[in-house]
Amino acid sequence: MTAPFRFETLGKQHDRSAFDCGEESLDRYFKTQATQDIRRRIANCFVALEAVTGQVAAYYTIAASSIPLVDLPEEVVRRLPHYPTLPAVRIGRLAVDLRFQGRGWWTRCAEPCRLLRRSMRLSLMRRTIRLSPSISGMDFV
Repeated sequence: MTAPFRFETLGKQHDRSAFDCGEESLDRYFKTQATQDIRRRIANCFVALEAVTGQVAAYYTIAASSIPLVDLPEEVVRRLPHYPTLPAVRIGRLAVDLRFQGRGWWTRCAEPCRLLRRSMRLSLMRRTIRLSPSISGMDFV
């Protein structure tokens, strides 16, 4: 049985010291650089907390991005305004602590993106979510 989790914006109250996803660069980013990127408004970082213990089970970052229209299929571009780029949200990093891996995290962490898409009513966004190669502990389900 999978324990319930809740998502929050990363804050000072979250203990990042024990987080270990097995990928040193993602661990280091989360422990030392994520709050700097938030302060600089480069990205925002969200954490998944185990409801019972409050432990950080996973984190992901999102940032504003854009996609050049020349990178999209012609049938999609025909239905869009004639701007040079399409606004998008980029999932930059996503990592799951080793203790919590294997529990369908891609589905859990993608849910806030689906909610954002629904709230913005952008049917195209589902085709334009870009993933960075900085993803660890993922089990695509």
